[in-house]
Amino acid sequence: MKKIIPVITGLLLLFSSMFIIAENQSQKGLESVTEKNILKAKERLKDRLLLTADEVIQKHLEALGGVTAIKSIKTMLVKGRSISLNQQERPLVRYYKQPDRFRQQVPGSLDFMFIENHKVYYARNGMKLEMKQPWTKSFRNQRIDGNFLDYGNRGVSYKYIGLKGLDTEPTVFYHLKRVFADGYTEDLYFDVDSGLLRMTGYKDYPDSYRMFYQYRDIGGILFPRISMRVFNRLTSPHVFVVDEVKINDSFEDGLFSVTKN
Repeated sequence: MKKIIPVITGLLLLFSSMFIIAENQSQKGLESVTEKNILKAKERLKDRLLLTADEVIQKHLEALGGVTAIKSIKTMLVKGRSISLNQQERPLVRYYKQPDRFRQQVPGSLDFMFIENHKVYYARNGMKLEMKQPWTKSFRNQRIDGNFLDYGNRGVSYKYIGLKGLDTEPTVFYHLKRVFADGYTEDLYFDVDSGLLRMTGYKDYPDSYRMFYQYRDIGGILFPRISMRVFNRLTSPHVFVVDEVKINDSFEDGLFSVTKN
């Protein structure tokens, strides 16, 4: 696996740069391959072309495995490796518990990052410190369902923007805008054919994306094996490779909190 990590890293970085180029050209109003790709997608899909945010979200949920299967997941344990541009690997374990519990740590370490009341904290020696770095905003709303279930009751809204494409390949996306109750905004890009979420863009930080690859079946639900985060120049780009996923293990609530500020 280690031998192919440099290749994965290079391809993902190239993919992110291609999308940025396509965005810039689109903003300048230049005719490009992107526009031709979008036209081909419209001709191919015809009456199957989705035109609302609800339709895109429904297609994504169905592609993952369906609403019933997603709701059946109460906890999730994800083991993997974070790989930086210099190809240094750091093992990580992530714990999720419905509705919005999340914890991340290096295996064996007593320190960990966690979410509490939509704030990100770092725990050390039984104490917690709120993390306010810009990149932590994208962690505040972690959920097993990806914020695609019952979102209206939590003040989350979606808006259908249209179709987006790349100048370098025929991939075309449904583009949605997601706004959380606190006003934090993200751009979401779903493959028009599979319905799967492929990219998340962070509205407050230009040229910042999280990309998802190699969805695989885990207990009847598709889960991305590889993700990459490009966060402007605030942090270095890195790849997260999933090695193992366990569903519905028993987690105590105390795993996701500490008692001291």
